[in-house]
Amino acid sequence: MIQPDRLKELIFQEKGCYVLFGSDIGYIHLNKEYKPEIQKNRDGEYFIYLYTNNEFESKDIIFVYDLFETEEEAEWALEFGNITREEKLSLPSWEEIKKGRATFFSDVNHLGFITPLDIIVINEYDDGSKTLLKTPLTKENYIEACRLAKKLFLGENDG
Repeated sequence: MIQPDRLKELIFQEKGCYVLFGSDIGYIHLNKEYKPEIQKNRDGEYFIYLYTNNEFESKDIIFVYDLFETEEEAEWALEFGNITREEKLSLPSWEEIKKGRATFFSDVNHLGFITPLDIIVINEYDDGSKTLLKTPLTKENYIEACRLAKKLFLGENDG
């Protein structure tokens, strides 16, 4: 990402920069004819306006975090700069538990299992400490354990 002050220098020098467009990398010239204009939105994010035609009727908005001085930096950001992972926790219903269909769930830091007598939910924190819930297997306790598992999964624990 180009810092706003450096972007001002590039605009003054009429240089160019690389820009991420979704899964592609492009190159834009910061010529005065495009009338580049640096702005800051309400969230504190910087962006530039670039007019896209000679009549100055329309302009493109490009966020500064998508601008890079070298192609290598842009390629790095494209491949490694925004790695996301989506996780899903689907807890079994009480009816599935009663039928013995589901007895285990887990993700990176949470583990739960159900025995014929107990519900056990374990949350492991980054510091290695753990929270343990062990309660008799009843519908009400199971619903409460599911609420705890959901809270832990969403990172709403007080750990």
